[in-house]
Amino acid sequence: MLSGQPAQGVLAVVGAAAQMGLLGALLAFAPTPLYPPHLASTLPWGLGPLADQQLAGLLMWVPGMVPYAVVGGVLARRSWRTAAS
Repeated sequence: MLSGQPAQGVLAVVGAAAQMGLLGALLAFAPTPLYPPHLASTLPWGLGPLADQQLAGLLMWVPGMVPYAVVGGVLARRSWRTAAS
């Protein structure tokens, strides 16, 4: 991925992470369930629809950012090395 242009890769990772983080925050902080077809599918798991949506949003928002942070860090390091040489 963008091995010749690591700075552009960093920008792409930041943009993708921002998009996923925004969706995760929207799901986590929504006051009501956002997906009506999903309402009946959470009860067998012992969760209400809103609790399930909030849990999904938190998983998407917090641990879901780890791969983006790792890739962004690797690309940023490559970019710094390229700029220094």
